[in-house]
Amino acid sequence: MKKKFLSVCLSAAMIMSCTSAALSASAVEVTAETTQAAIDDEASGTNHNYNGIIYRITLKGEINIVGYTGDSPSLSIPDQLENRPVTSISSSAFRNQTGIRSISLPYGLREISIRAFENCSSLENVIIPESVTSIGSYAFKDCSSLKAVTLPKNLTKIGWSAFENCYDLESVTIPDEVTSIGREAFKSCTALKDVTLPNGIAAISAETFQDCVNLETVIIPNSVSGINSQAFKGCIRLKSIYIPARVKYIGANVFDGCERLTVYGKKYSTAEIYAVGKEIPFRTYPSAASGVKGDVDGDGIITSNDALLVLRYSVQLEEFDEDIVEQADVNGDGKADSSDSLSILRYSVGLRDFSVLER
Repeated sequence: MKKKFLSVCLSAAMIMSCTSAALSASAVEVTAETTQAAIDDEASGTNHNYNGIIYRITLKGEINIVGYTGDSPSLSIPDQLENRPVTSISSSAFRNQTGIRSISLPYGLREISIRAFENCSSLENVIIPESVTSIGSYAFKDCSSLKAVTLPKNLTKIGWSAFENCYDLESVTIPDEVTSIGREAFKSCTALKDVTLPNGIAAISAETFQDCVNLETVIIPNSVSGINSQAFKGCIRLKSIYIPARVKYIGANVFDGCERLTVYGKKYSTAEIYAVGKEIPFRTYPSAASGVKGDVDGDGIITSNDALLVLRYSVQLEEFDEDIVEQADVNGDGKADSSDSLSILRYSVGLRDFSVLER
């Protein structure tokens, strides 16, 4: 009886072991990578060619762009091929296509994959559709001629080194829906002068703007709690950075080489402690201490930066104390809004003389 019981137990153990192994093997096989591989392997059979655009039909009935053999300097990828939507571009699909100068991407594209346009060194502009939610790592790295890029409002993620070494890129507005910007995303964008950061990111990643030698002013959003190492290292023309009180961590060598920099922040904040420790000039921000109506950043003069701060406050991207609201309220209606921002901006460029600003 005991031998029979033991035999049953051993049999059950073997069955469970085999079942476990089968489940484990299944778990290993079913991954995002292997699923995509299966879709590609079991696609229509062979690659197709449309004016040099190499594509295949996936099992989902969608078009995946896998390469390019054409020589046109101006490339427009259609929204559909064979009456099927173009939804994906494989990694490295246009990598090293140095002859392409402009690209229009299809509406319906969901993401720009890793290295998709890396080293398209002649690429000057690219139109990214609103359907794109993610830009992969190295996607536009070494696109050294890229002058302008409009990021879609539905974008949520910018990958590691996505725009690194885009030497001609002058300005970038990052939508507020973006919650993640990868390390070195804009490193060595040497022409970059203006960048608007989204009020949704939790941190500035390491080396994000390192060696952006023409960057002059940066406003860190209120959502940010940390600035990681070397984020602005080598930004030799950086004059002003505005750091909210919510920032509790500033990493090593963040401002190395920023000899012209003044840090603006709240009194007794991490920004002040860091600046003082690094012997970087610090000023309280925002501050009404200057007594100049319209001078929101407290530097004693009225500039376009004051107008920008008021505009950001009017759309709830900045927080002002009551005295700052009074300082910003140049039209005397009891609130700081876009009308005040416009007045300050026009005054700063000499278009009109608002005597109220001199009180």
